[in-house]
Amino acid sequence: MLNTSAALIGGLLYSQAAQQIPFTTSFQTSVQVQGPFAPLGNLSLLAQDSFSVLEHPEIPDYSIRIKKSQICDGLVDAYTGYLDAGSRHSFFWFFESRQQPENDDVIFWTSGGPGGSSARGVFMEIGPCRVLEDGKTVIHEESWVSNANLFFMDLPAAVGFSYSDDSKEVVPVETVALDVNAFLIIFFEHFTIFKGLPFHFAADSYASSYLPAFATTLLDQNLQLEAEKRPLTPINLSSLILGNAMTDFYTMIPGYYKMACTSTSGLKLLDAQTCMQMRQALPRCQKAAQEACIRTTNATKCEKASNDCVEQVFEPFWTYGKGRNPYNVKTNCKNGDPDSCPTFILAPFASQVVKHLNQPELREQLRIDPVFESYKWDNLEDNEFRNQLDLYHDTFFYITALLERNVRILSYVGKDDFVCNWLGNEKWTRGFEWYGRKDFRRQPMRKWKVNGHLAGKARKAEDGALMFTVIDDAGHVVPRDKPKELLELIKKWMKHEDL
Repeated sequence: MLNTSAALIGGLLYSQAAQQIPFTTSFQTSVQVQGPFAPLGNLSLLAQDSFSVLEHPEIPDYSIRIKKSQICDGLVDAYTGYLDAGSRHSFFWFFESRQQPENDDVIFWTSGGPGGSSARGVFMEIGPCRVLEDGKTVIHEESWVSNANLFFMDLPAAVGFSYSDDSKEVVPVETVALDVNAFLIIFFEHFTIFKGLPFHFAADSYASSYLPAFATTLLDQNLQLEAEKRPLTPINLSSLILGNAMTDFYTMIPGYYKMACTSTSGLKLLDAQTCMQMRQALPRCQKAAQEACIRTTNATKCEKASNDCVEQVFEPFWTYGKGRNPYNVKTNCKNGDPDSCPTFILAPFASQVVKHLNQPELREQLRIDPVFESYKWDNLEDNEFRNQLDLYHDTFFYITALLERNVRILSYVGKDDFVCNWLGNEKWTRGFEWYGRKDFRRQPMRKWKVNGHLAGKARKAEDGALMFTVIDDAGHVVPRDKPKELLELIKKWMKHEDL
């Protein structure tokens, strides 16, 4: 049996664990900044056969290695490289919009896991291409690059092609947030056509638990830049986009009972005796987890309390759910075996993408050092995000602060997801305090359509600051299950339009 507290509840999509080998740059680089700052100015000036190194004198502890790359059969303009922050080296992808890069919004995506590679986002969810069985790529028509510029980054270190020189370094989310924001400032200062464009942080699953910290750090940084009159342009943060989010563990817990034991899912998932035991356990486990994880700061007690809660409220589905897939309750795990689901959720796509990323010619194109013997999705045995129990920290204060500072919040959920279910997410959006809470709570869930067909239901604050959307016939990975409907949602969200 998998460790469900760390794996399933954290949104684990793959069961592999990996330890990346530190990478020493062996490829020729061209240093961009020497002396007074001079922006590179245009992405077209980047080479394909070597990295350019971008720096800024105002942010001396960071630099970016970047190059043009032939990805997705050259159908889109793509750039890859590393953010170098001391001993940490975070791999990123950047794709320009298919429409008007100089005018379209910018989205920064990071995947769940905890610690899942954002290559999943690139090749299986919202990126510009999909990988076929033979390892070749085909254009993804419903990619978000249809109307936006996209960043993807492997976070934290030891995930995907990211790595750390110090295998024992434990980096808190707040430090990773500073790293990400330094990256964005350096990038925008060099490539000024993106300055001032509406910017969105986006994430799914577990990553939604720390994305609010990223956004709050960016806003605080903007205020500091303006107060100190530093020669850096603040980033125009427009919104957070949270997909099948595990943003609040405590409102998700009762959602497990309701999904498994009531008519909400449309399925009779568990027997009456098991459901009665789950219902009795709910108030006890919620109280114990909140006491250990929020009111106190004892990591050992927090982990035990949260694991106990998962065992009493989540694992009955895992044990007695008749082989149902917790990532899509309308499907079954492979051969009815629950332990197959973490790898089955994106199969065979995951193995195809790994095969694609392990191709020698692609690794050479990306300038991945040969010491990386093979690409792995994640590192769950030694994951600094999971080990710090970020999942169980309270995020309400971050979200409230963002809304109060005019940053919009979009939460979308596949209706058939159990792990990060729509009931828990709805309870979360209706529960936290903010200036528009009363208005939002009284808004009905309205049906919305795409091309005349019902896509789901949505609740939106009157001023558009907060929107919660349920997407029909979709599970944990909405971009795979309903890419057309999700793209329409994102396009309208960026344009401030009603569904």
